[in-house]
Amino acid sequence: MCTSLKSTLLLVLCLVAWWSAQSIAQDPKLTAEVNSARDALRMHPKFQKFYEHLTANPDTLPVNGPKLASLLAAEAKTSAAIKDHTPSLLATWQETVRLAAAGNDYKTALPALESLQKHSSGMLGAAPARKAKAKILAAVAEANAAKPTPGEREVLAELVRSLLKELIVANDDDALPLLLAADNKLSWSAAESVNSIQLLLPLAEQAANSNQTNLAKLVFDHLDGLILKTAAGKSRKDFADALVTARERLTIAESAHQAQQTLATKPLDPIANQAYGNYLLTCGRVRESLTYLALGSDPEKKKLAAQSIEVKTAGEKVTLADRWLVTDAASGKQLARLLFEEALADEAFVGIPRAAVEEKLKSLGPAPLPRLSIDDPTKKALPLNEWVDLIPLVDFDKDVARGFWKKGPQNTIVIADKTELPKLRLPVLLANCSYDLIVEFKLAEANKDIYLILPVADRWVQLRVDCFDNNESCVFEGISSGPQVRRNLLHSNHSYRYEVNVRIQLDQAQINFLLNGEKIIEYKGPVANIERRESLIGTTSQPGLATFLDQALFSKCQVRSVEGKASIGRDAPLVKPIPASVLALKPTRLTGLRPLSANAHNNLLGVSSFPKGFRGHIPTIGGSDCTDFLFAHAPSKLTYAIPAKAKYFTAIAYGACNAQVKFIVKADNRVLFTSERKPLDTVCVELPADAKVLELECDELGEIFADHSSWCYAAFR
Repeated sequence: MCTSLKSTLLLVLCLVAWWSAQSIAQDPKLTAEVNSARDALRMHPKFQKFYEHLTANPDTLPVNGPKLASLLAAEAKTSAAIKDHTPSLLATWQETVRLAAAGNDYKTALPALESLQKHSSGMLGAAPARKAKAKILAAVAEANAAKPTPGEREVLAELVRSLLKELIVANDDDALPLLLAADNKLSWSAAESVNSIQLLLPLAEQAANSNQTNLAKLVFDHLDGLILKTAAGKSRKDFADALVTARERLTIAESAHQAQQTLATKPLDPIANQAYGNYLLTCGRVRESLTYLALGSDPEKKKLAAQSIEVKTAGEKVTLADRWLVTDAASGKQLARLLFEEALADEAFVGIPRAAVEEKLKSLGPAPLPRLSIDDPTKKALPLNEWVDLIPLVDFDKDVARGFWKKGPQNTIVIADKTELPKLRLPVLLANCSYDLIVEFKLAEANKDIYLILPVADRWVQLRVDCFDNNESCVFEGISSGPQVRRNLLHSNHSYRYEVNVRIQLDQAQINFLLNGEKIIEYKGPVANIERRESLIGTTSQPGLATFLDQALFSKCQVRSVEGKASIGRDAPLVKPIPASVLALKPTRLTGLRPLSANAHNNLLGVSSFPKGFRGHIPTIGGSDCTDFLFAHAPSKLTYAIPAKAKYFTAIAYGACNAQVKFIVKADNRVLFTSERKPLDTVCVELPADAKVLELECDELGEIFADHSSWCYAAFR
């Protein structure tokens, strides 16, 4: 038997087995009816002679199967008797796929698969459909490998790459090896290989950022082969360098996830602190990394990091920066840059010493755009009856809902500046769970509220302490006719320990609040008494910290699961990082360009600073102050001429002071990007080839108060 026929029969057998496997999870009655209809199809007068011929001459299946498939596809569209009878329609589509695939007729097979997937019966899910498409396209690519027909290869390559993108985005690595092999066979020329690389490299980086480790490694290995097919020169080197960087970041991210798990139970572990500190550096979260490096395993960096946390004067910072420069080429430059910039921020640091530091900072080159941190790992179950520390797991780029939060010394979290109603999500999922939560903090001022946002069953309540006009009420806000205690409990420069116990039993809830070990308030009653409301932090499943106008230092946030399926993770939308392949392109910073026009509320505009007399807070990206931003109080509009060779526009849209802002990016009045009601979001848009003018707009969404909107690290690339 020839090789091609063997491959064809193998594919047909695979599809037959696949149909059978799909039937297992379906309604048994519908499955039986579809099987019966498929048998009846063989006896249909229009098709009976074709089936009899194929049965008698199976070796003609690759030639005659697609012919019969075309007839069946046409009948499914035109016959009312088949269209109006679900089992008959499903059976006809199944046979169309099987017979078309036998002869590699993907043009008939793929539309039939689409029809099966979209049918309301749900007989074919998205994942099985992707697997079937992958098998068909892989077989077609194999068959066409020996027939160099460029036009056909182009069509197939587009289909393969489109499905590859779908698989990677869906984190579906089951059929990925088949499709990668197909892409390899179809990428004959250097130009075809470049097309694949340009599609797959950003997707692989995104997979690595999302902790899709196995999938990312498969694509990275495939890219190795494609890069070798490209023409020698700068492009090949750029692709190879980007791939090396992506692999390094994946390795660091894997170590960071492992370190996070260790730090949750052993916050002083030196190896875990070192790994997580190194990871934060790769994300551009330089100031935050010092907290972990100071507890790390590298003796020299540990000592320098501890000193860098405590250092006060500009001169001392410059001395430490010089010492960082000789420790390590990459991380040393990042930490030196931080200290140089902090020294220059001191207006009392003047004269020749200042000029010398300016020259040193200039020699380090332009600051890289911070890489936003990796997405959550797969949600990890919390062990029952074990305390887990949440502070090491907080990621400000994902968890700040409003305000200016930073990592403080010795594994603490601080509210860095006063702003109304700052809120921070804690990265743990507690819906429908019984749990205990402990929060320890020191309050800077008395008579101010410190809140906790608490999941209770499928709802949430807000624990408010020292609230309302006289700052002497403690309530569970959100409970109809809930308990209230009138006492002034909090005082300035004192440390406090909140303990909350949440218990769920069927339709009943119990919530206890203890302050420094003393029970203050308790609720026992139906879950139904808790109002269903829009969450203050974008999710009803995660707890959160909040205040009214206070500055506070939080030294402990621990959770213990008592009953239910609690897990580490987030269910609110996450900020996606900008692909490293885009960041690798040469940036033209908008802060160095003159805008064509600039308008903002009360003319409140600034370049890496705020207008004179305006009290603003420097945007915080990855826990560190941003040094390159365009401030434009909403409503605002900035326009810039697009450089001739610019392919992308990247930025971080920042509105943490008040997230009631909509960010809009346009090119020649064509909307390319929008994001609203988020404290922070990444912008990465491909610019149309003919675009002349970039427009950056901030819409106040009907509320101007505190709409301190900024475009951070904005650049053409």
